Amino acid sequence: MSGVGTLTAAGLRRRHRGSAVVFVALCAAAATAVVGGLGVLGLGPRAVDRAAAAAHVSHVTVSAEPSAVAAIRADARLVEVAGPFPVVAAEIDRPDGPISVRVVALDRDAAVSRPLLRTGRWLAATDEVVLEAGLGVRLGGGTLRLRAGDRSLPVRVVGSAVDLTDCAYPQCSARLFASPAAVAALGGTRVELRTRVASADQSDQVAAELLGLPGVLSTETWPDTRRDYLAIDSIFGSFLVALGVFLMVLVAVVLTASAAAVVISRRRELALLKAAGSTPGEVTLAVLAEHLVLGAGGVVVGWVAGTLLSTRLTVGVGRVLAPGTPDWSLGRLGLSATIVGGALVIAGWLPAWRAGRTATAAVLSDVPSGRGVTIADRIGRRLNLGPGASYAVHDASARPSQSVLAAATLLVALVGAITATGVISSLRSAASDPHRTGDPWDVVVTRGSASPRAVESAISATPGIAAWYTLTDDRATLRSMTFRARAVGGDPRAARYRIGGGRAATAVGEATVGWGFMQRFGVHVGDRLAFDVSGGRAQVTVVGWHRDVTDSGETLLWRDEQRRQLQPGVDAATWRIVVTAGASDQDVRRSLADRLGESARVQTYRNTVDLGPFIAAMVVLVLVGAGVSGLYLAVATIGRCREAARSIGVQRTLGSTTADLVGQHALSGALVAVPAALLGVPLGLLVMGAVSDAITEDAGAGPGLIAAPSLVTTVTIGVLGVVLAAVAGGVGVLGIARRTTAELVRGE
Repeated sequence: MSGVGTLTAAGLRRRHRGSAVVFVALCAAAATAVVGGLGVLGLGPRAVDRAAAAAHVSHVTVSAEPSAVAAIRADARLVEVAGPFPVVAAEIDRPDGPISVRVVALDRDAAVSRPLLRTGRWLAATDEVVLEAGLGVRLGGGTLRLRAGDRSLPVRVVGSAVDLTDCAYPQCSARLFASPAAVAALGGTRVELRTRVASADQSDQVAAELLGLPGVLSTETWPDTRRDYLAIDSIFGSFLVALGVFLMVLVAVVLTASAAAVVISRRRELALLKAAGSTPGEVTLAVLAEHLVLGAGGVVVGWVAGTLLSTRLTVGVGRVLAPGTPDWSLGRLGLSATIVGGALVIAGWLPAWRAGRTATAAVLSDVPSGRGVTIADRIGRRLNLGPGASYAVHDASARPSQSVLAAATLLVALVGAITATGVISSLRSAASDPHRTGDPWDVVVTRGSASPRAVESAISATPGIAAWYTLTDDRATLRSMTFRARAVGGDPRAARYRIGGGRAATAVGEATVGWGFMQRFGVHVGDRLAFDVSGGRAQVTVVGWHRDVTDSGETLLWRDEQRRQLQPGVDAATWRIVVTAGASDQDVRRSLADRLGESARVQTYRNTVDLGPFIAAMVVLVLVGAGVSGLYLAVATIGRCREAARSIGVQRTLGSTTADLVGQHALSGALVAVPAALLGVPLGLLVMGAVSDAITEDAGAGPGLIAAPSLVTTVTIGVLGVVLAAVAGGVGVLGIARRTTAELVRGE
């Protein structure tokens, strides 16, 4: 094995420094993405569970009328009950539109789900409030004005706190904590109880049965809240891991090319060592070991970088919960080393074996054998190509293995670029068009003291409105598990939810379900369901599935006419309004607010999705792919030019200028890139479809939401790939082309 060590050390010493740095950096980037992604997937749950333990989290949080408190407390399955805490629904006046908020008179030292102070201090006066941590990030401090109906109350923000009865704003509803006197001043008449059961696994069943008690309005369970907290980090962590896999593919391709180039770049050294007694097996192992050593350095760097970055990449939980100190997991180090090392061995074994098996006489030859006249050369002659174009055709076809590896590198980069471009474009489109993700409305009216007739009269009198429908949310239960049932009223055509399969529900006894609902309950289009909701049991037929990211797609849409049969006298809760094309949603909001006054709350749709981290990951994917491909293509060109130095010297003798040589190799690079572009564009579209479906399925919207990029975009990406290869080819030959003719014809 001493021979292997000697060969490995010699290879590392003689390796071009720039090539080694690029290879180590690529391995480090892959390891960083894998370790960082796994860190995000791991840190989020640990941060949430740590906070839950510190807060003594509520398993079932109940919103109820005061008359229901005694019955709730009497449930023997509730081992701890905190409250009742007075609650009122209000809104915060803001210049950019009001924010609906749930105001809770919560005790600082509540026995269950106590608030975890994040900034500032706890309230000590009637005019002081503490914001839920997510809302605190949005608003900061200062003074606010709370409004509930015709009541108004100025307050001062003195701190922010984590509250685990629901996920953080803006993903979930806004909450703040005030004194009992403040809640009373705003007209609060309802209460909230925070309870624990013997096991969190019983939460759904207990919550479902509590919903059947008179006066119980809604329930929230800790398993559902925990899942909502972790949803964004789960998707983003998977993004990072996928980025790491993409980089590993690039590592494998570059390694294959790098190992294959050993025969050319160090052919005399290898021949002399073999002549001195080194066996083919030792040469093979040495070539592999050289790359494994470089890969190991990249893995260590990537492990450190990924671990440090993971605490800053928890884009969901990290906004409100400190993920804590970096988790220096040796398991992740071992996993990333296994992934990188496995890729290096798999990709490098064949070229390393060929390096060891190459005959010594062939290796000692001044000019390694290449193909003579190729089929491409014959085609070029029939087309009467000029000398420069003919040389470019020969350069691209004479060494097919090198050309295939160069094309493979570019192909991977094109696939990444098309995938990233398509996902970025579609995510932005989905964020700007909430109709696609379960919010097919522009303005919402929440009825206070106004009658339904008054609300609908105001809507009819307001210009700029194309359609409207009502939406009333209830917590319902199916198979002892809770979900959100949304009763849709008015014209069925007005609720323009995107239907992924089947059709929309238009009549009593029909319903559509979200993708997440189908996955959780194993439901399919055509199934009959019987679920429990306040007022009794409803039976529906699932006639389709809709796209909705609310509650990760665990929603059911049914007709309000059927809800009213079970809940007579309970009017619709909200009116969702679609404005006409070209009309301003803010103008419609102001007009409705003027007509309804303090009797209703009017708001426009507010986008709560932060696409920054996802887009950044996609941009990194494109830049890394383009950078690595460009570098490799340039390095590959340099290798080919060194191999063909005498031929280039002869060309210089015959009158070829530096510009001629640059043009020839630029054309050669473009010829290699054309097949890669022709294959990479359709393959990129297939990969983009798979990646986008995985994203939208995780979000609860189901597959098929993200559309492929336009033909112009995909063709442009393919053309840019060809241009990149041409530039890399031209740049790669510059160093050789500037040498004197004597240096070129001298060979090595």
